[in-house]
Amino acid sequence: MDKIGEGLKKIVLAGIGATAITGEKAQEVLNQLVEKGELTVEQGKALNEELKHNAEEKKAKQQKAQQTKKEVNDLLNSMTDEQVSQLKDLLESIKGVEKEAAEETKEETPSENE
Repeated sequence: MDKIGEGLKKIVLAGIGATAITGEKAQEVLNQLVEKGELTVEQGKALNEELKHNAEEKKAKQQKAQQTKKEVNDLLNSMTDEQVSQLKDLLESIKGVEKEAAEETKEETPSENE
């Protein structure tokens, strides 16, 4: 009977010990989860700021492009027919020079078959 009482006492003490260890481990896990959560929140804030900054930059670039397009359009509308013709000639000339430069570069570059 003494052995049964001793065994029962050990079982009860083991249960109490298991409960204590479970509580300690639960507190450790909770602390780790809180740390991870705080880190994730900070990373989220940083990412949100970066996205916000990128969106603002893109918006500014779009506004600048629209302004430039409007200025060019206004300039073209204010030009005389003769000025428009001269501009077309100038653009064709530039296009021709670029084409010649590309052809010269192509001729100077050795082909892979050589």
